[in-house]
Amino acid sequence: MYKTRHLSLIEYLVQLEKEYVSAFIRSKIYPKNIVSYNKHYWIKVCEKKLKNIENICSRNNLIPINQDKEKLLQVQNTLLIRGQLPIFCYRDNHEKSVLQPTDLEYYYAIGKSFSISEKQIGELQSVDLKNQAAIIKIGLKEIPVNIVSLIRIL
Repeated sequence: MYKTRHLSLIEYLVQLEKEYVSAFIRSKIYPKNIVSYNKHYWIKVCEKKLKNIENICSRNNLIPINQDKEKLLQVQNTLLIRGQLPIFCYRDNHEKSVLQPTDLEYYYAIGKSFSISEKQIGELQSVDLKNQAAIIKIGLKEIPVNIVSLIRIL
């Protein structure tokens, strides 16, 4: 995140909304049983971000992102773009170096459902993050794909 003193209120709100959605996605993909940065940790981050968003919105007569499904979907679509790896928010380069490999590992978890296109949904059978390759099973058919073409079903 950028330093808040360099952002206008609306820019700060937009950044908070991205961080909220990023934490929300993490709360859906991270398992409960890991020691740090588990599902419960990301749920608490979501709650704190949402509290700040609601505070700003109430003071400025705006609708918070959790009450505007269209805006929530719009922000989610800026983070999960077909043809790219998921774009998570990181505080700084150190946090990015620590969390990004784990984010990708849990996002592309074997056995989870992914959409290949708007009409095709399959289950991830194998993944090679280094080469960005995966195999998706749709029905009885296994299809090799590039992982950037996949969007996880949350």
